[in-house]
Amino acid sequence: MIKHIISLLLVVSLLVCFGTEVYAETFADRVFYQTYATLQQSKTVNFLIMTNYSVPSIKITNCWLQTKVDGVWGGDQVISAPTDNPSGSLYDVDISYSSVIVNPGTYRIKYIVKADDHSVTRYSSSRTF
Repeated sequence: MIKHIISLLLVVSLLVCFGTEVYAETFADRVFYQTYATLQQSKTVNFLIMTNYSVPSIKITNCWLQTKVDGVWGGDQVISAPTDNPSGSLYDVDISYSSVIVNPGTYRIKYIVKADDHSVTRYSSSRTF
């Protein structure tokens, strides 16, 4: 029990220390333990997905580039999704979107991830360039 509490405190401390670089939306459900996508200053997105149990396939099926204009997200531009399709319980992939993030503005990536015939839609952290 003490080890779990210490581990939780360590994770929270790391998130606080790294601030917005690490922030991404994460929602647990019956299949996914965590889903993170972090849009970095280099215009690379790190997708980090963990499932609650080992699955035959974890795949990001669709991605869109969204822009924020006057406080509203929109402009869903279809962009390429990572092609990795690992089995197990961990998906950790980086992909560069520098060829599609070319204008100044605030951006995020909308994506659909699928595992064990279960799909969820999530959003990366946002970043202003």
